Amino acid sequence: MASAVLFRPPDPFSYDTLQNMITNWRTWQKQFNIFLTATKYADEGDPVKVSMFLNLIGPQGVDLYDSFTWAAEADNLVYKKVIEKFEAHMNKNKNITVNRYAFFNSDQKEGQTIEDYIKELTLLRKDCDFQSDTNINDSLLRDKIISGLNDTGLKEKLLRLGPDQSNLATVISTCRMHEISKDHSTLLEKDSDSYIQMVRQPSTHSFNRRNNGKYGNYGNNRRSTAQQPAQASTGSRMINCKFCGVSHEYGNCNAFGKQCGYCNRLHHFESVCYKKKRHIRKVENSTDDDPAIHDEVNSLSH
Repeated sequence: MASAVLFRPPDPFSYDTLQNMITNWRTWQKQFNIFLTATKYADEGDPVKVSMFLNLIGPQGVDLYDSFTWAAEADNLVYKKVIEKFEAHMNKNKNITVNRYAFFNSDQKEGQTIEDYIKELTLLRKDCDFQSDTNINDSLLRDKIISGLNDTGLKEKLLRLGPDQSNLATVISTCRMHEISKDHSTLLEKDSDSYIQMVRQPSTHSFNRRNNGKYGNYGNNRRSTAQQPAQASTGSRMINCKFCGVSHEYGNCNAFGKQCGYCNRLHHFESVCYKKKRHIRKVENSTDDDPAIHDEVNSLSH
């Protein structure tokens, strides 16, 4: 026999109205049967199963058990007869009119998934005692799913289904696909917003690392300025910037993100490009008498 400790037993059976007593009993009994099978207590004799039943059902269930009368003295220890007593008690308190009213007036709640809404309606339908004809049962559930949805667009889509498609299986499948698609769209929108924010706020750490410090603390200066706009507008110091060639407020350079027309590197203008200046000096030092050299120097200087 498997140890019961390895398996989670059902929570105690409880109820506060006659209506949810019946619903909760069905749920609890299913969970208890699963527990019996998993622990192999289902193979035990009646006294053991009844004892396990009473141990797990909780105070309200035990009170119901104590209220029953038995045809024979030993019937209270026969598992099948105990279950029959509980079923008879539930059926005696079943109100078909109230159950159907609850079914037809159950709409999808705010924040409730379509999957959970369909499960709720399916459970409510079991207590309505509709005709045993499967087609009638399915058509009633289908109609209630459509009428109770809070998504107007999905509801209109389902109402446009042709006669050969407006069956319960198609309606449920369409609802599920719609909800999955909606969840994916929401996720993609969040990812897109995060990407846009990342592009709009480039990482200064990555910028400095890529350029191996060739531009000093320029990226950090921009980040500090962006994080403290009040300081930038009320007295930031002016600097003579070597990246754009003009004086401006600290961390407010127009060359940031721009590509040099000479070396094609980022974050400085061609007019201050050190590679261009170095090339000019190299050409100038090569010879002072060659007219072609002078022409090249003049072209680079403009």
